[in-house]
Amino acid sequence: MIPQLLTLEGVYSYREKQLIDFTSLTGGGIFGIFGSVGSGKSAILEAMTYALYGQIERLNQTDQRGYNMMNLQSNKMFIDFEFTHNRERYRFTVSAKRRKTNFETVTAPERQGYILTDGGWKPLSEQKIRGGVTAEPILGLSYEHFRRTVIIPQGQFQEFIQLKPARRTEMMESLFNLERFNLYGKTAALLGAVKSEKSFQAGRMEELEKFQQEDLNALLSELERFAKDLTTVSTEIEKGNTRLRTLNELQKMQEELQALQKQQESITSKLPKMEERLKRLNHYRNIYTNFHSLLNQKNSLAEERKRKEASYGQTEIQLKALNTEIGKVEETWDELKKNWENKESYLAQLRSLNAFLQIRELISETDILTEKQGHLKTYLQKYEKDEKQLTSERDQLLEKIQEKEKGLPDWDELEKTEDWFHLNDKLMSESENLTNQIEELKNEQSARLLQFSDLIDPEKTNPAHKEIVEQAQILIQKKQVQLESDQQSLQEDKIRTLHNEREKILQSNIKSLNSYMADFESLESQRKRLAQILTNKIFEINLKKSEFSSSSYKADERDKFFQDLKEARNRQKEIQENYEKLHELNRTLKKLKDDSKSSHKSYDEINLTMEKNKSARKTWEKDLSKEQLLSPPSDPEGEKIQLQNFLNSLEKEYPRQQKLRDDRIKRQQTLEMDLAAGLALLKEQDRRESDLEKSLLEAFSSTRQDSLEKVIKLLSQDLNIEKEEGEIESFNRERALLQDRLKNLNTKIADREYSPEKHKSLKDELSELESHKSGLLSRQGALQKQKEDLEKGLREKGILKKTFAETLIREENLKELTSLFKGKKFTEYIAAIYLQELCIRANERFFPLSGRTLELTFEDNAILVRDFLNEGKTRLVKTLSGGQTFQAALSLALALADQIGMGDDHFFFLDEGFGTLDRETLETVMMTLREISRDGRIIGLISHVDDLRQDLDVWLQVNRTAENGSRISSSWME
Repeated sequence: MIPQLLTLEGVYSYREKQLIDFTSLTGGGIFGIFGSVGSGKSAILEAMTYALYGQIERLNQTDQRGYNMMNLQSNKMFIDFEFTHNRERYRFTVSAKRRKTNFETVTAPERQGYILTDGGWKPLSEQKIRGGVTAEPILGLSYEHFRRTVIIPQGQFQEFIQLKPARRTEMMESLFNLERFNLYGKTAALLGAVKSEKSFQAGRMEELEKFQQEDLNALLSELERFAKDLTTVSTEIEKGNTRLRTLNELQKMQEELQALQKQQESITSKLPKMEERLKRLNHYRNIYTNFHSLLNQKNSLAEERKRKEASYGQTEIQLKALNTEIGKVEETWDELKKNWENKESYLAQLRSLNAFLQIRELISETDILTEKQGHLKTYLQKYEKDEKQLTSERDQLLEKIQEKEKGLPDWDELEKTEDWFHLNDKLMSESENLTNQIEELKNEQSARLLQFSDLIDPEKTNPAHKEIVEQAQILIQKKQVQLESDQQSLQEDKIRTLHNEREKILQSNIKSLNSYMADFESLESQRKRLAQILTNKIFEINLKKSEFSSSSYKADERDKFFQDLKEARNRQKEIQENYEKLHELNRTLKKLKDDSKSSHKSYDEINLTMEKNKSARKTWEKDLSKEQLLSPPSDPEGEKIQLQNFLNSLEKEYPRQQKLRDDRIKRQQTLEMDLAAGLALLKEQDRRESDLEKSLLEAFSSTRQDSLEKVIKLLSQDLNIEKEEGEIESFNRERALLQDRLKNLNTKIADREYSPEKHKSLKDELSELESHKSGLLSRQGALQKQKEDLEKGLREKGILKKTFAETLIREENLKELTSLFKGKKFTEYIAAIYLQELCIRANERFFPLSGRTLELTFEDNAILVRDFLNEGKTRLVKTLSGGQTFQAALSLALALADQIGMGDDHFFFLDEGFGTLDRETLETVMMTLREISRDGRIIGLISHVDDLRQDLDVWLQVNRTAENGSRISSSWME
């Protein structure tokens, strides 16, 4: 995982929106995030973790996470985290809002996940885990493993090295999928399956004992005998079938001969009718050949004459109408042509009218511009006066601000000092509360001791209670030593007065004595716990006092500081108000200057326009004569419009009328040519009709027909010549074919005779033979089936015997494996190997870091440290110093990242731990981290140790103020 962008708003101390561009940080391989304690450094890590997993170490689900994470001065919380993993870009967001009606109620944080595809963000599949999607399927790490190997919050960096063996084994199983080595269940299941298989095989072997080789030999002999009998019967059947086929063929030919003779009689009866049809067909064909084409031509010529005569008459009508229309067009054309020839005269009139209008418009525009110019001159004088006044006010206000800013304190130092005093007040208040609680416990213990003293006077005590009393006395003596100052306030005479009654009280309350003692011990335990907390608070107060670094104030000058802070803020507020006035004056002055500049520009533009108008007027006057200038038209605009319309109409109508006249003349010429062509076609029609009459006379002569009506009547029968010819030809072909078949069939039969009795006797004989053969085959099939079953059983019996022996061996082997894998012994063994490998990898860095004096080792299911300064003896990791523990944990974390396959594309944060290192060790650690970053891994350091900055090329600085909360700045922007 490589982070790209992180946006924070309303998260913990981040009130305003802050954007972290990790691409500028990760390029160098190693970078840092610095800031004082409580500035908001670790909040960056928590925001990233919460976006990815919906969990943080500081708050759980029952801690009102949304309310407590949201900045108290914000109404919404927003986290937007983008990162790349395995060449894919992902985005996880968190958003929540504070309800307007109830400040302490915050909506449930909404978490979303996206992947970048085709230039857009596509939502990830919904996995409802803790209120939204989780990055676990993407990164392959659970939340617990992620915070131990990638983003490790404060105080958890060394957790892995101090985990108990069982928890550490669980983590190794999850990270390296060691669950695959938990093979007990699989081997136990296999053993059960093998036992079941062995039982089945044994039962099957008992079933197969009925199959014997002797039975198979007997079956083979019987099958051989049946085969010989079948061969004899099959031969007899084949001979009978040959004779039967001959008789079947002779029977078929006799039946066919009788059928053909009947067909011959039927065809002979149809012969006279067919000869008559042939005669009629020949006569129809002769008439059709000579007259059909000529009659069709005659009808076609008659239709053609009608069309030509109609076309000729229509052309005559069109030509007459067109001649009349051309006469009317010529009258309009003469007038239009005359106007067209005078067009230039009309255009000259139009130019003169246009010049009159332009001159009149220029005179009007000049009058308007002269008036505007006078107004602008007045405005410009006022602008100059106002500008001088505003400039004077601005200079006075600026001098006032500079005077106020003299002697202002350093705000960064004031804010840090204010934070220190607030924290110190809180610690002092807590310390005072603890002191009061301890005092109350002391008073209650004194009262308890008085009660004990009344109960346990040895001289008045019953011997039966003596042992209890002695124990109580020893306890009282110990407490009296601890509370000597408190016991001095008790009066001795009061104690003597109570001695006489002590035995009675002891006898009646002996059962409650142990309860008193238990209560006293509880009070003492509470007092010790509070005393320890008080000691810690006092130490923290003294530590804070030692950290006090103000150059202007001392740690005990609290009242003076807050009085000066109040005055400084009032002065700052007054300066801010003056700055706002100054900004307002600058805006007004700028607007005034812009307006003045615009007015000057307008004034110059008017002068330029007036000069242009003067020049244009002279130009237009050149187009007019002296007479036109002395006597201008009364309505030049109306005359211009009327003349313009006339010219437009002329421009449009002249070419249209010209084209219309030309079209009419061309049409007239075309119709005259069509009329002449039509007359020629009619003459040609007369000639063709005369030739056709001659051809008809010749046809009558050749066919000896006396009238055209008879010919037409004969042809109206519409006899299908091809059909008639086909039917007559088919009849003749069928008659000839029948005669040939009768001749061939008589030749085949010759003198052979057919006997139906012999035919039936042969069929009966063959039926008996087939029945006998069928019985033999049926019995042979049954014997064959018995033979196959017996052979199959014998084969299975041999195979099963071999398999059963192998199953017995497999059962013994699985019993041994099941015993070895029982419980999680094998998985723990594999985890131990991984941990040994982890220590070996970690020592590649830890050994040089420790000055080659220390080495990590895994023995007896625990991570130990080998000390080469003490003869290589091993000891617990807990015995390492703070700096050495940091070095060991760092080495193990890096080795773990390498081992789980995240080394080449891996990013991780180291949060704190550097403050425990001396300068020499710190330099060694930084040298190691730089070496790691050269391998392609990216490391982020979070610390309040400013000395680390000089070892880094890029870093972020987190600063927190009471007014704005936490803000982030970068090294490249300073």
